[in-house]
Amino acid sequence: MAERRNVQTRRKRRFRPLRRILLLLLAGIVVFGFVRTASWAYSRVFGEKVQVVRAQSVALTALFQGTGVILREEVVVVAPRPGTVNSLAESLAEVTAGDEILEIVDRDRLAEIEKLIAAEEEKLGGSGGDALVALADAELALKQATGKLRELTAAYATALRKGEISQVTSLFHEIGLVTEQVNQYDRAFQAARTASVDLGSRYEELIEQRETAIHKVVAPVSGIMTWTVDELSGTVNPALQPARVLDLINGGGATGNSLSSGTHVPAGSALCAIVDPVNITLVIELDKDLLWSPDDQIEIRVNGQVAEMFFEKSVPISDQSALCYFQFSSVPEDAVKSRWVAVELWPVRPAAFSVPASSLIQVEGASALYALDQEGTVGLVEVAILEKNGSQAIVTGLPGNSWIVSNPELVTVGDTVATPKGD
Repeated sequence: MAERRNVQTRRKRRFRPLRRILLLLLAGIVVFGFVRTASWAYSRVFGEKVQVVRAQSVALTALFQGTGVILREEVVVVAPRPGTVNSLAESLAEVTAGDEILEIVDRDRLAEIEKLIAAEEEKLGGSGGDALVALADAELALKQATGKLRELTAAYATALRKGEISQVTSLFHEIGLVTEQVNQYDRAFQAARTASVDLGSRYEELIEQRETAIHKVVAPVSGIMTWTVDELSGTVNPALQPARVLDLINGGGATGNSLSSGTHVPAGSALCAIVDPVNITLVIELDKDLLWSPDDQIEIRVNGQVAEMFFEKSVPISDQSALCYFQFSSVPEDAVKSRWVAVELWPVRPAAFSVPASSLIQVEGASALYALDQEGTVGLVEVAILEKNGSQAIVTGLPGNSWIVSNPELVTVGDTVATPKGD
C-alpha cells in the first residue's frame, strides 16, 4: 500500500505543472473575454459611438493621353498618265484586286473625239441615212431579180425536157434579160454596201478612240481603299525600326491630302492607297511604370472612340519608356484615314469607391468591411483594395450607395445601426 501511494504521489507531482498552465490559460481566456465584452458594452452605452459614412464613388482617370502613330501595310496607286480624276469607288470601301476604282480622263482629247462622233452621227442620220436606204433598195431589187431568174431557169428546163421548142426559145431570151438585171442590181447593192460600211466603220473607230481618252485604273491588291495619302503613304509599315517610329510619334500631326472627282493630276502622282485590313498597328510611347501586360484590363480609345485591339509587344527605347504595339481587331475609320491619332488608355474595372482606411478589416486573409443594408443591419462585405492613400482607401466590390462602418471594432454581423438622419 505504501508503495502504491508513493507511485500516485509521484504521478500527481509530474502533471501538476501542466495542470497549472492549463488553468492559467483558461483563466486568461475568461478574463480577456470578460474585459472585451465589458469594454464593448461600456463603449456602446457610455463611450464611443458607431460611426457610419457613405462610400464615395470614384471617377476613373485616364492612365495615358497622347499621340499614337498608325503603321499599316498598304499599296499606293499612282496616276499612269496625266488627266482628271473620276472616282468609281467610295473611300474606305473594300475592294478586290482587279476592281475598277477610278478613271483618269484626258478631257481635251475626249472633247475633240466627241465632236467627231457627233459629226458621224449626223452623217448617219442625213446622207448616211440615204446610203442606208439605197442599200436596202438595191438589196430588195437584187433579191426579186434573183428569184425571177430561178423561176425562169426551172421553166426552161421543163420546156426543154418536153421538147417544146418555141417555149424554150422564148424562155432563153427572157433568161438573158433577167440575168442582165441581176448583174446590174448586184453592182448597185455592192456599191451601196461599201458606202454604208465606210460610214459605220468610221463611227466605230471613233467610239474606240473615245475609250482611249478614258484610262481605267484598277486595284492592284485587295484591301480597304482610302483616298487620303501623304508623303509617308506606302512606307509606314509595321516593319519600321523603333527609332524611326519614335520620330514619327514625336513629329506627328500631318493629315495628308484627299483627292476628289474633278481634280487634275500629273502622271506619277499618288491617287489613293489600298490598305491591308489584317495588318494595321497602333504604336504609342509609354512610361515603364505603365508598361502593358497581356493580362491588363485596359480600354483603348482612338480619337475618342473605343477601338477593338489587342496588345502585341513592347520594345524598350530608353531606361524610362518603351514603345507599345497594338493590333486592331476591327478597323476603325480613323486608322485608315489618319496617320497620327489621339490615344487614351482607360482602366477597365468594377465600380470603385473611396472608404475610410479604418473601416477595413482582415477576415481569413481577405480584405473586408462592415456595410449596412437597407434596414441598417450590419453585414460583412469582402472587397478588393485598389490603393491606399493616407486615411482613405479605394476599393471595389461594394454595392452602390453603401453605408460603411468606419470603426468596425464596435460592431459585429447582425447588429443594427442607425444611419444619419436626412441621408
